[in-house]
Amino acid sequence: MGRHVTRTQRNEDEDVHEQPAPEPARRCGWGGLMAAAALITVPVVLAALLGRKYLVAGLTSGASKG
Repeated sequence: MGRHVTRTQRNEDEDVHEQPAPEPARRCGWGGLMAAAALITVPVVLAALLGRKYLVAGLTSGASKG
């Protein structure tokens, strides 16, 4: 897991060589990244759900004449 497969530039028919992934990719804190994504996503979804009624009302009133 976490390996890149590359071909040599000289000949496409040569063996495929595996190289380890670059160091920053190995040290990524996936747990912290997922926690941050959840903390950012939850308020946005809640705001969209709570504001849906007002958004629909505003679009409906702006679409009708009179």
